[in-house]
Amino acid sequence: MPLLSDIPGIGPVLFHQLPLVYLAYVLGPVVAYLLYRSRRGLRLRSAGEKPEVLDSTGVDVARVQWSAVLAAGALAGLAGAFLSVGQVGLFAENMTAGRGFLALAAVVFGQWRPYGVVAACLVFGFTDALQLRLQSMGAVPQQVWIALVALGLVIGAVGAWRARRSGSPLRWVLLGAVLCVVVGTLGAALVPGFALPSQFWLSLPYVLSLVALAASARRVRAPAMLGRVLPVRG
Repeated sequence: MPLLSDIPGIGPVLFHQLPLVYLAYVLGPVVAYLLYRSRRGLRLRSAGEKPEVLDSTGVDVARVQWSAVLAAGALAGLAGAFLSVGQVGLFAENMTAGRGFLALAAVVFGQWRPYGVVAACLVFGFTDALQLRLQSMGAVPQQVWIALVALGLVIGAVGAWRARRSGSPLRWVLLGAVLCVVVGTLGAALVPGFALPSQFWLSLPYVLSLVALAASARRVRAPAMLGRVLPVRG
């Protein structure tokens, strides 16, 4: 985008992207509107939760579910086009390198809601981009330690706020404090001579996805018809 992409710092990040990136930002609100503000969205959610109720209204449940599957496949095709044509510029077998698992983890971590999934994708995408940068560095940069300490402070502050409002346990406060102390000590003692193998950074997004799934597994409820086959009507 002319002029906007020349803004120092945020210009290249926000305004120097491929068109599919901006399409992804638009799709979040569009999908949320279709799911929760339209008749088709109501039918789709009913087909995923109580298909017998939708069937009693005379709507073809299988047709609704197949339309959702085809739409999801089309969006997955756009993701593959972005990866092969837009980002890498070539196609190679297994070039996704497990990113489908990250997409599934983002859906679960986002609690099956469009805005939550978009936020989870941004987190996992940031982690994936970070590991690509860190693999090329010989030592852990100081900015990583500072960011982890800041993350610990945010976790501790949010945990303290939740504990004060709802009386929840202080485990998040303790986690934030441990993260600040441990990471701060490691950063002060080991920078700049501390280096990690590239395999560690490569596994970082997947480790984060496993932690996110483990942390959100109890409070997330998947659609009732997920993975179930509709009974054949005789």
